[in-house]
Amino acid sequence: MGDDAGKLDMTVLPPNALMEAAATIQEGDSKYGAASRYEGEARRHVAGALRHIVAWMDGENTDASGYGALSHAASRLMMAREMEIHAGRTGHGIKESHEQEADREDSV
Repeated sequence: MGDDAGKLDMTVLPPNALMEAAATIQEGDSKYGAASRYEGEARRHVAGALRHIVAWMDGENTDASGYGALSHAASRLMMAREMEIHAGRTGHGIKESHEQEADREDSV
């Protein structure tokens, strides 16, 4: 078995929430087409996420799709972030921050 030192531990992601976010993205793909995910600006996804968050704050647990408002919000934020990364707006991107964390662990 290989050495996983320095590799991203994907098991830290909450599996149920991740699966629901994936399901909401697939639902959107079936309605609007997969290509529509990354059309326009990331701001469109952030605005959609905020609408879902406000709906959740107003007591909406699920919408007509049967998925939770927070699942929709999470998927919209993930798509917005993906658009930022592809646009070169990485900030503290995955690779950068993970490498920095590994460097800190090595220096201890």
